[in-house]
Amino acid sequence: MVQLYVRHEGSKVTRPGRELRAFQRVVLQPHQTKTIRMTLKAESVAYWDEQAGRFVVEEESVRVMFGGSSAGTRLETTVNVAR
Repeated sequence: MVQLYVRHEGSKVTRPGRELRAFQRVVLQPHQTKTIRMTLKAESVAYWDEQAGRFVVEEESVRVMFGGSSAGTRLETTVNVAR
């Protein structure tokens, strides 16, 4: 299984250290490789703003991590979220 986690690096609100945002089951034979695609939409990194009464997408840097578990991420990159 491949899991996609995010970590907010510039959020104005307190966020968890890692948030699971997507996953995909992948079956591989020994020594086999496979390319997979996962979509991370801006609204999937939004938070609920109680004062505004709506979800808010912040302009910020978000660390995107891929791996078999939250403890075992093997690929990471940073993306900039813009509205």
